[in-house]
Amino acid sequence: MGNLQIPHKFREGVLAKEHCNICGLMEGNEIHMRDQPAEYDVPQPPFVPMKDAHVTPTTRFSTHPWKAAGIGLDCKVCGLSAVDAIHHFPGAVIPVNEPEDPPVLHFNPARIQEGIRLVLEGLGVDPSDHNFNDTPARVAKCYAELFTPQATGWSVFDEDYTDQVVIREHVFYTLCPHHLLPVKITAAVGYIPNGKVIGASKLIRMIHEVNRYPMTQERITAEIVKSIKKLTQGTSRGEAVLLLGEHDCFRMRGTRSNGSMVTDKFSGEFDTPEKRRQFFDLVKL
Repeated sequence: MGNLQIPHKFREGVLAKEHCNICGLMEGNEIHMRDQPAEYDVPQPPFVPMKDAHVTPTTRFSTHPWKAAGIGLDCKVCGLSAVDAIHHFPGAVIPVNEPEDPPVLHFNPARIQEGIRLVLEGLGVDPSDHNFNDTPARVAKCYAELFTPQATGWSVFDEDYTDQVVIREHVFYTLCPHHLLPVKITAAVGYIPNGKVIGASKLIRMIHEVNRYPMTQERITAEIVKSIKKLTQGTSRGEAVLLLGEHDCFRMRGTRSNGSMVTDKFSGEFDTPEKRRQFFDLVKL
């Protein structure tokens, strides 16, 4: 690794609310001194650009230290791997925030079938073989089943109930956005109502509504919390989501680990230790 000194470059805008084009941290961080260069520990070439790299804008470090020497390890500041170090250089544009809402997608089974035929050809098999002849249509139908939620009305009832409401051990499936391999997720979802409760089945349907295209487990977790707030019309006093994911992208390839990934998000009254403890006692995933 070599050290490179480069000045921070900020996007035009209001002080302390804009992000550095180099590392993605906010201008208000004390490490960002406009008239002085900042030192970064970066690996030697080759560099692999990551156009969709995500950098957390709240981390406070003066350098980008790697967890250990060598290419391919993670940066302690932004979490990107060392081979993605292109984001440390001037001119790199880094999206530092997720969009406010997921994009509106238009499911296109015909394009999916075209793509699957190309994949089969790329694998060296004959798409007209009887084993593969209907595969493109089957895959398109499978994706439609996974990512086309059933239309439903969102039943919300007036109810004088102010304790936790929790759905636990609900299993659903999705695809990871990086390898399009299956992910099995066991979910526990809860909220604390304040005058309005969500129909039990609708709480489950809401999870499937969120799972409408391949996305990271972290994003699913955050989107479920946002959806609970919308369903309760902003009246809920707290929201809690705990997801346990079994990812084939690292079970059947790469590290070939049997481990599971756990994500959680708490808001409102669930940010208190007592309410979190009650939630974990109820779900016991």
